[in-house]
Amino acid sequence: WYVYQPDCNPIMNWTKYIFLMGSVLLPVFLQAQEEDTNRLQVNQLKEVMIWGPQIQVIYPQIINAYLGKKQIELLNPDDIGELAGKLPGTSTRSYGGLGGLKSISVRGLGGQHSAIVLDGFNLTNAQSGQINLGQIQSDGIEQVLLIHIPASSSLTQVSAQFAGSQLELNSFLDEIRNNERQVKATIRYGSFKRKEVYVSGKLGKERWNCGGFGKFRQADGDYNFNYLNGNQQVNGIRQNNDYLDFNIGGKMGYNFKNDSRWQLQYRATRVDQGLAGAVILYNETADERMVTDDHRVLTDYYFTRGFNKARVYGSFGINRLNYNDPTYLNSQGFLDETYTNNSANLGYIEASNSGNWSYKWGFEQAIDWMPSSGTNLGTPFRSSSYLITGLTKELRDIVFESQLGLQYVYDENANTEVNSHLQLTPTIRVRRSSQKRFQWLGWYKRTFRMPSFNELYFGSVGNQDLQPEIAHQSNIGYRWLPLKWGGKMYITIGQDAFFNAVQNKIVAIPTKNLFIWSMQNVENARVYGTNVNASFTKQIKKFLFTLNANYTWQRVLDVTQNSITYGHQIAYAPEHLANADLVTAYKDFSFVIANNFVSGRYALNQNVKGNYLDPYWTTDLSLKYQHELKNKHAISAQINVKNIWNTSYAFIRSYIMPGRHFLISLSYEIH
Repeated sequence: WYVYQPDCNPIMNWTKYIFLMGSVLLPVFLQAQEEDTNRLQVNQLKEVMIWGPQIQVIYPQIINAYLGKKQIELLNPDDIGELAGKLPGTSTRSYGGLGGLKSISVRGLGGQHSAIVLDGFNLTNAQSGQINLGQIQSDGIEQVLLIHIPASSSLTQVSAQFAGSQLELNSFLDEIRNNERQVKATIRYGSFKRKEVYVSGKLGKERWNCGGFGKFRQADGDYNFNYLNGNQQVNGIRQNNDYLDFNIGGKMGYNFKNDSRWQLQYRATRVDQGLAGAVILYNETADERMVTDDHRVLTDYYFTRGFNKARVYGSFGINRLNYNDPTYLNSQGFLDETYTNNSANLGYIEASNSGNWSYKWGFEQAIDWMPSSGTNLGTPFRSSSYLITGLTKELRDIVFESQLGLQYVYDENANTEVNSHLQLTPTIRVRRSSQKRFQWLGWYKRTFRMPSFNELYFGSVGNQDLQPEIAHQSNIGYRWLPLKWGGKMYITIGQDAFFNAVQNKIVAIPTKNLFIWSMQNVENARVYGTNVNASFTKQIKKFLFTLNANYTWQRVLDVTQNSITYGHQIAYAPEHLANADLVTAYKDFSFVIANNFVSGRYALNQNVKGNYLDPYWTTDLSLKYQHELKNKHAISAQINVKNIWNTSYAFIRSYIMPGRHFLISLSYEIH
């Protein structure tokens, strides 16, 4: 074996190169932000208002990467998976365009190490171990945060605070104020016969509040591709890639007189999609299909007692997945299996802030079980118990934070031995307090994750010898506001250096299609690198320019002694990631150039030429017009052109992404 060093040939012509170099210091809309002590609300930042006449400046906080409502609307992403790739240190592993599976890797750790938190609730799926971000709509999402260490006052669900990182999503249902009214309707039409309708509304009256949404989306998904696989040029049309989904949800809540509140939510998703195979083995008659039904009921009660704030919460979810292959090569001549992943949890968390001391503690009990129609999976059952306690001390302008977690997992399945683990997960962070123009931080945390049901038991995938994955994560960094001139211009800079030591890293490689995978442990892995982000904002008369960029360099290496892949980059871990966007606003108009770069990576852990995947750079354009009418009504029209260079690329080998395509959106909103 030898490590392949790819040629340094340019991947684009000089026209692209000049354009991209001119955009390299442009924005990704990342802003500094501190978590609020409120359990469901993030501190509302004084954002740069894209179409406002003034710049509102904030001091850099101990940052969580942040995307706000205006930025999300301008980017107009297909789903949360596409949006998450804008965050520093994060790569979105996309297995196709609209309808393709999307997961994230944060600082070299797999998607199972990241909790997906929606309005304070941890979305889980014990079958796959991660949430498909391609099935989470971006409509109605007003804030996206990437959190490595939760704030000492955070009342986020306890199990989420055990994760390596949190992708926190806050929707328009998160908080509904008294006497607030909003109705919004959006229609979209785009390439590949894509059609969408989205309607949402919320109402706050006296102590009651309610809201809801519904979305329909459909696309045939067929697009031309021109893909270079080694020395062979592969051309064709991406088929069996159609997509149809429905999303509905609603909330009812009540605010009590003593600053307490209760809410009940219901969310449901149905997805009916074709599963296009890998183009290297492309079969014109590919006919596998997957239908997913997801239902979740979520409730919590938030209350205060003196200096204490507390939250009691519970949820129940059913995720039903049906996989159908009418030409499967078995004795029956077809395969039709259904898997029902059930989950339930109940928890309590409390935080207190008194002077320079604060503490929190909480517990959660979660249960997952999965009956199926297949005979090769059994009926796996898992009980997960979490206990957390934390203490924070502020001494002058230095904040010391510590947290200790205890996690017990009991796992069993038919004809297998009971698999149980008891783990301690400590966290330590030291930082300079906020409200300073220069801040620094350092932290360490230990995280633990069990293999999913599929990874352990599924006949075509499972490996019962898989060991749980343990990660030791550390970070040092700083935030700096070096320049602020008269409210008309400011610059912010931030940088982090990180190091992760991972035991028994679980690596998943797709094989036939997105339902069939290969699982393996890498005994010892090391991740180290740095991410840098900088922003520049300038107002010139009625024009507002926002430039921001982030860049991540990371090495994700197999360091298992006597391994044939010792020192090799682990599969699908890019060494370089970058985002660069430009926003220009004038009155009711805004224009966005959004850029994303992913370096070369390897399809397998062996870093040889045959496994190397080329780097790619994509550029998207967006033009939006938004106008306020009388009676607090507003209309907007937007056109997005994505992948304007018509770049042929694939993040995952042979799962080709769409070329140039467009999306037109029309919205009407009543406040």
